[in-house]
Amino acid sequence: MPAKAPARRRTAGAALPAGRGKTNMQDLMPPAKSTARSMSASKRVKTVSMPKRGKPEHQHDA
Repeated sequence: MPAKAPARRRTAGAALPAGRGKTNMQDLMPPAKSTARSMSASKRVKTVSMPKRGKPEHQHDA
């Protein structure tokens, strides 16, 4: 299921290279470590692939 929350998308995105062996697991933060260990590669890709919808993450002061 694709993640709707931006934080979950970022976590799964950080876990992608670790799951593929391009990044060390020690370099990841704890939420990304557990995601990399528990989810299959196809589920991680599906989670990250959801397009952004709704409000922007941060509104800059004008």
